[in-house]
Amino acid sequence: MTVGWGTLAYGIAAGAQLGLALVFLLNGARTRRLDPLMASFGFYSFSMGVAALATVRLHLATSISDYADWVRIFGVFGLVVIVATVILVAVWTAAIPQVALWVFAAATVVIAVFQVSLPNGLLVGEIESLRNVELLGDQFVVHDGSASTWRAVLDVYLIGVFALIVVAIVRGYRSGKRTHAMLMAATVLVTIATSYYDSLVDFGVVATPYLASFGALAPAI
Repeated sequence: MTVGWGTLAYGIAAGAQLGLALVFLLNGARTRRLDPLMASFGFYSFSMGVAALATVRLHLATSISDYADWVRIFGVFGLVVIVATVILVAVWTAAIPQVALWVFAAATVVIAVFQVSLPNGLLVGEIESLRNVELLGDQFVVHDGSASTWRAVLDVYLIGVFALIVVAIVRGYRSGKRTHAMLMAATVLVTIATSYYDSLVDFGVVATPYLASFGALAPAI
């Protein structure tokens, strides 16, 4: 089997993130102490690496039923990435109140229930067909169909998470952690930009696979 450049690109993205997670794990084992920032970076990198693997597997689906199974799994891993991102911001900026984290946790549980109980998760409603798209000369598939009728619930959740992260970054900046806040702001901006692009893929506006896995490499750079 010949691996195309597009598949290789996803593999590199996943490998880079999983490699970072391993580095953080080994460094923590060497120092024999669990540094919160190191652990949060490790969790974030690991979640992004696994999400990248799920992304490429989704786009290599061979049938609608196979795609439907993986789109639900993809949604679950996406939720784990959101949790990892909030944890990273909370540790990096030390500016998210505990009550806000509890509210976020409760909202995440609700979203998780929706994600695992709906036939195609919260991202997709009905999958009518699959169509071929290209990335770096490699052929992948994306779906044609409708958005989930519960998509608005996910959108409200994501807006809330975004607001939580922005407030934390601003508070961290004002508290004197300016370098950390600015680095985190750049990371979040790249992540949001690529995630928004992926939503255009969902609605058929652009004809490529999801690209958030590559935007997630921003912290590594």
